[in-house]
Amino acid sequence: MIRLLAVFAIAAIPALAPAAMGKVALQLKWRHQFQFAGYYVAAQMGYYRDAGIDVEIREANPDMNFTDEVVQGRAQYGINNTDLLIDRVEGKKVVVLAVIFQHSPDILLSLAKSGLSSPKDFIGKRVMLTPGTEAEIYSMFANESVPTSAIDFIPHSWNIEDLVSGRVDAVSAYTTNESLVLKARGIRINEVRPLTYGIDFYGDCLFTSEAELHAHPARAAAFLAASLKGWDWAMDHVEETCDLILDKYPSGKDKASLMAEAAAMDEIMVHKFVPIGVMNPGRWRHVGDTYAKLGAIPADYSLDGFLYDPKAPTVDPRTLKLVITILTAAMAASVAYILILRTFNSRLEIEVASRTAGIEELNRALSAEVQERKEKEKLIAISLGEKEVLLKEVHHRVRNNLQVIASIINMQIAGTGDFRIHDMLKTLRSRVFSMALVHERLYGGDSISRIDMDEYLRTLVEEIVMAYQRPGLAMATEVEARGIVFAAERAMPIGLIVGEIVSNSMKHAFNDRAAGRVEVRLRRAGPGYELRISDDGTGLSREAASRANDARDGGGIGFLLVDALASQLGGKLNREAGEGLTYLLAFA
Repeated sequence: MIRLLAVFAIAAIPALAPAAMGKVALQLKWRHQFQFAGYYVAAQMGYYRDAGIDVEIREANPDMNFTDEVVQGRAQYGINNTDLLIDRVEGKKVVVLAVIFQHSPDILLSLAKSGLSSPKDFIGKRVMLTPGTEAEIYSMFANESVPTSAIDFIPHSWNIEDLVSGRVDAVSAYTTNESLVLKARGIRINEVRPLTYGIDFYGDCLFTSEAELHAHPARAAAFLAASLKGWDWAMDHVEETCDLILDKYPSGKDKASLMAEAAAMDEIMVHKFVPIGVMNPGRWRHVGDTYAKLGAIPADYSLDGFLYDPKAPTVDPRTLKLVITILTAAMAASVAYILILRTFNSRLEIEVASRTAGIEELNRALSAEVQERKEKEKLIAISLGEKEVLLKEVHHRVRNNLQVIASIINMQIAGTGDFRIHDMLKTLRSRVFSMALVHERLYGGDSISRIDMDEYLRTLVEEIVMAYQRPGLAMATEVEARGIVFAAERAMPIGLIVGEIVSNSMKHAFNDRAAGRVEVRLRRAGPGYELRISDDGTGLSREAASRANDARDGGGIGFLLVDALASQLGGKLNREAGEGLTYLLAFA
């Protein structure tokens, strides 16, 4: 609450001068809620004001067309879904600046008693959608060969009671909103997600118009930067942000509902792995191809000008044409002047040419050789660049696939009441996270083949400790691997070893404890390296540790995996009993 008061105090400080870039309006796609938290933070923390922009944040109503609000100039910026691509192809000059949700929250929501659990179940049913949008839902039906003509579509009323009362059989909804509302009321529901059927679209795209971008390129860049800064703060300070919304942007939701919405958003934003706002042209191409297959846009559609590029020229074409005309006239005058000079100097040129013919021939030979070498160097550079782009794309795709696996595991964890299976799924998630983290570092780092082990292990340990954290247990961690950089094939087994051992410590070493400590140290030792992992938990007796070392058995499949990974690195893992338990791996 103290930090929230500080936020309000900062927001209350008056600007020293009028906004240098003028006043703009941001059109939301629904009423105030955590879905738009980043923009509220940017306004209340003064990020927009510091950028010289006065921003008005507007709620939506059910009859509003969000694209038209921006294209027709009533707002300069807006939020919409991937239907923006259809609008662009139809002639509405919109430009996507960033995406907030890496995976769309769009679903078809029904009551559990209806038995509607797959696309084919909706044949002959009354389904409430928003007219002119919801291409994601239609694409799911097309993918599953379900004829939309066999479904009774009804315009959306935006009243969830139409579903509860049975007026309709299903409604389009968000996993971050309507699903949570019904669950909080104790109503059992079914969710059919397009993502399950191969329709993996972005959600909540921040966009503007070409007119705004061409007229105010600096303002668009500043607005985007301030908005993303607000999102980073909001997702790192969820509770304070909920208090801010309740105070400044109330809409009827209580704090518990806002916190639940934030948790649901965390799953689809995956901001711990992908920076907020990042979008991939390949993913947009997938969206466009899906729309083309649906018949919503032609197969020869283009993404040119649709995705924001801060490096793209923003010069008015008429100005550019005038500049070209002036340059052409100047060039013609220069050519005429050169011709006149050549006429006066022709005799001198002939004499000089006769004396320097030999030198020129030699120069031509040298120039040809230099040019040939330059062409070869250029081809080599292009080849290396293409390989680097390909490798980064591979890492990106592998990382995205692992993120999907992690999300599925999270869903399984949330859906099981068996604590043994719950722990097994958490262990599996830690293994997936350690592998995904390697590909994240390779995709986002300066090198496509090297991993900074200090940063990697620190992030990995913090994530595992957080995943197993329980109320009443205060954990301290210390990770040290400064100056050590490994290739991916070495970093991956080390990360899996650390993940297994730290996970095991969190599950077993601190039962009935109020505090605990885990240390991971990787250092050079002679010609090789030494990895030491220790905790101050209950530990093993020296006899039990000795038997475990001799038998190569740590007590389960996890430690069989650890010993196998240690052998892969050319070392052997030893356990040392004492105050807590220490694992020591020496490898070349």
